[in-house]
Amino acid sequence: MQIILAATPDEAAAAAVYGYPIAHMAYYKSFESHSQSGGWMVLGAPLASVTEPDEIINECRRRNFDGLILDFEGGDRQSLSNYAAQVAELCGQHNIIVVTEKKYQVGEALTVVSSGVVSGSLKQKIARRGNNAVLEIVRLSQDIPLPAPQGRGITMSRERLDALLNSRKPATFFSSELLARYFTFKDDGDITHFIIYDDAESISKKLRLASGFGLPYAVMLYSEMKDLLGQIEV
Repeated sequence: MQIILAATPDEAAAAAVYGYPIAHMAYYKSFESHSQSGGWMVLGAPLASVTEPDEIINECRRRNFDGLILDFEGGDRQSLSNYAAQVAELCGQHNIIVVTEKKYQVGEALTVVSSGVVSGSLKQKIARRGNNAVLEIVRLSQDIPLPAPQGRGITMSRERLDALLNSRKPATFFSSELLARYFTFKDDGDITHFIIYDDAESISKKLRLASGFGLPYAVMLYSEMKDLLGQIEV
């Protein structure tokens, strides 16, 4: 499995130190301020809406990009579905790998499966998608007040999570289904909180699981992962 780090132009040099291919997020809104070659392109809905598919392919070829990630969250689904189909067809002609969200799946495109599971089984989720998927590492840091029938919580900052771990020093456990660490505590209002989070070990296990299922790539956001990158083992 190949790990790909998604990074902004300001982060690209620091991210490159770890030796992983860079998915350049400069293309989320425009072509401006991008001069690097090699790696992948991250194409956002704002730029896609004003750029012809052949312009995107020409840029990928000019920069020697191996792959293209279509990050269309928040865009108009119908128009972007048609756009994704055109881009995927052109990429196939030039041996450029395409990654999309499942709802935009077209042709031979790989689809994203998120590691950020807080209920059920990550293993089953990956198995259902097969090896034509790409694992998106979503670094968990969730506070779920109980009971929570929908399993929904609030995303915590790493500072808040560290503060809870340091102040309460809770007994922590590891979920073999979610491949994440967790603990519980009661707040001053007697409400029980289920805290689930990732560390280097849990992310390493998620990557190894996906690799075992034959997934060819995993994508990480450098800004979320930079403090753990030196500790991750695949």
